[in-house]
Amino acid sequence: MPFSRSNLLTFGAGLVAGAAGYATYPKWKHKVAPLVSAVVAGASAAFQDAQAAAAEVAPDADANAHAAHEATRGPWGATDRNGSGVTTPSTL
Repeated sequence: MPFSRSNLLTFGAGLVAGAAGYATYPKWKHKVAPLVSAVVAGASAAFQDAQAAAAEVAPDADANAHAAHEATRGPWGATDRNGSGVTTPSTL
């Protein structure tokens, strides 16, 4: 695999940034800790909201899945889509 000059510069910049971060970590750890904890708390709250919303939607999705399974079949085992006359092959 060819390694271009751009790849080398990007890799080198990453090494320099990583080394600088590692060397100065004790100095900025206490400054960044409140920001990190706020981000984690916000992400946790968003995840809990998404789980609650999914729990409310799940019964509807389950009902739709059953309705699709019980849809009328065409002459060759295809499913009629919303009475349009267009059929799709059955995967059952």
